[in-house]
Amino acid sequence: MAAGADDFHGSRVSGDARLDAITVDIIENLGRSDLTIDVVAERHHVTPRYVRMLFEKKGLTFSEFVLGERLARVHRALIDPSFADRPISDIAFAAGFGDLSYFNRTFRRRYGATPTDVREAARRQNRD
Repeated sequence: MAAGADDFHGSRVSGDARLDAITVDIIENLGRSDLTIDVVAERHHVTPRYVRMLFEKKGLTFSEFVLGERLARVHRALIDPSFADRPISDIAFAAGFGDLSYFNRTFRRRYGATPTDVREAARRQNRD
């Protein structure tokens, strides 16, 4: 671990508290195209390796966490009636996806249905 990796603005911060701060940062910046481990590490004054280590302790990688949060954000929007008129591609791009093929493939793998199927099921449920 880099010297000072647990020193956050002059006070000692545990790995769990640091990971909590990093995950909040990621969630707040999901839609940014520059959301990389290097950028996040720099914002928190730690090394990318230290960020990887924090996620590894939770059994995840940085990329897995970001992908999961982005997919969950899109899923929530698809089942929310207030987003019913918004194109799925716009929702995916707003969540940080830059490649619609990748988005559709990973969404289907995660939820076992296409984004369109999820939206339609939510519409049917909301009508009932």
